[in-house]
Amino acid sequence: MYWNDMESYALFLADHPVDQSILETVLTENLGAPYELYLTEAGRGVISSEADLKTLFDSLLPILSDDLHQPLTILITHRSDTLSEAALNFCHRHKKGRCLMLAEAVILAYLNHEPKLTTLAEHYFDDVSFEAMATAKAFVSTGLNASRVAQKLYLHRNTVNYRLQKFIEQSGLDIRDYHNAQLLYFCTLIKENAIR
Repeated sequence: MYWNDMESYALFLADHPVDQSILETVLTENLGAPYELYLTEAGRGVISSEADLKTLFDSLLPILSDDLHQPLTILITHRSDTLSEAALNFCHRHKKGRCLMLAEAVILAYLNHEPKLTTLAEHYFDDVSFEAMATAKAFVSTGLNASRVAQKLYLHRNTVNYRLQKFIEQSGLDIRDYHNAQLLYFCTLIKENAIR
């Protein structure tokens, strides 16, 4: 499932069923932006909003976990897919009660030799075209500077922008956002260092 690149998503997981009314009350009182809340299972769900969910949950998570009488693990991501779900499960096993970005979870899984999550990260961008991927990697390596990418790859700035847009369309990941750029960087690093 892909979502609008302006929104961020907080996938959450708890050991026991979560009281939806408590979640809704906390979000309504603190978010300051429209949100949608989906409970996919008793202790699992998704919150979507255009607000900065990472900053919100970094400050609210201790209060929310206390109100729910159990630790809540939150993963901030750009879409719900196999990698995000595996990362949420990994975080709940190893970083229960924390709020992490998908990029942080991926690199922690790699460092902890988590084979399933590492393999998913290694192949996360396999469906992206070569040109779009090369341009996106150059964009990340130049500090998210499209003008420097154009110079580095000997391309016109419009071509760089076109290829970056193609990358965003093909991957569902808007790498103009720092945390999303980190995800591309870590997945690329894992792929380049995979032992064959």
